[in-house]
Amino acid sequence: MSPELIIPDVNEEEYEKAGSKFAAEGAHLSECGMPDWDTPGVSIKFPFTIVEKGDDKGKESKMSAGVGKSALWKLKEMLTALGVSIKVGEKGQVSFDPLECVGKKFLSVWTTEIDSRPASEGGKGGSYTKPTAALPVGAKTETLGI
Repeated sequence: MSPELIIPDVNEEEYEKAGSKFAAEGAHLSECGMPDWDTPGVSIKFPFTIVEKGDDKGKESKMSAGVGKSALWKLKEMLTALGVSIKVGEKGQVSFDPLECVGKKFLSVWTTEIDSRPASEGGKGGSYTKPTAALPVGAKTETLGI
């Protein structure tokens, strides 16, 4: 009989609660938190929590959307998924009210990513899931290939 390997500083309840911070691949019903600048003037973060029943319920993450002309597609995708409209100011500038996003439900789409960075850049060669798209609740996800 081999000796037991005791895991220090972990009790049974902590062991049972342990799980990945990453959600399973697929579309998950999620609720948006308060958007704010991720990098001021460059990108906006949309924090969210998975609210559907199951192993991933309560997991938190964020999606970032660039505000540069070539990156606006992600902001448009996110606002469309949340059902939030833009406003156009007197000088033609575009804006939205971040409070309109809070509590709105959408589907966060998680896909598997491969860490292809070289070891010199911190790459580990593994795979993980991450939120890569936002869809309105009820959107068809069969064609996503996930």
